[in-house]
Parts: sequence; structure tokens; C-alpha cells
Amino acid sequence: MEVEARGGTLVLGGGFAGSYVARLLKKQGATIVSPENFMLFASMLPEAASGTLEPRHVVVPLRIMCPHADLVLGRAVAHDPERQRVQV
Repeated sequence: MEVEARGGTLVLGGGFAGSYVARLLKKQGATIVSPENFMLFASMLPEAASGTLEPRHVVVPLRIMCPHADLVLGRAVAHDPERQRVQV
């Protein structure tokens, strides 16, 4: 099954950089390929472990953070740059 990336932009990874790029594209949209459906603020994990913050405050769902992006759960396993295709 082939699916075209929303807005013509494919973002591999839903970490800080990938989710921020997808968020900046706003209504143009993007498609995020990530094995997780959340972004983890790893720098805030010590605060969550010590009880200063609740663990739910260091994890943000990608669908909420990037409302104009499609989310595909999986990993990119092959890239064909000539045909502009990524196998997930």
C-alpha cells in the first residue's frame, strides 16, 4: 500500500526535532513516521523520577502536539531516493 505524505513532507522520527518541524509546518501538514506515538522530554526525566513533576508532564502525545500531521506508527526500513519512496 502506498500513501503520499501529507503536504508533501515526510518526517522520520517523532523526537524533539521531528515533532517541532511538523508543528512548524502548521496547516501545510506533514506525515510523521515514528515507533512511538509520543514525544519524550528526556531532559526532564530526573524531575519526574524525583517526584517534582508528574510523569505525564514529560510525555506529550504527537497527535496533540502536531494536530495537522498524520502519524504512522512504525520504522523506516528502506529508502529509494530516485522514486522518493520510504518503506515503513
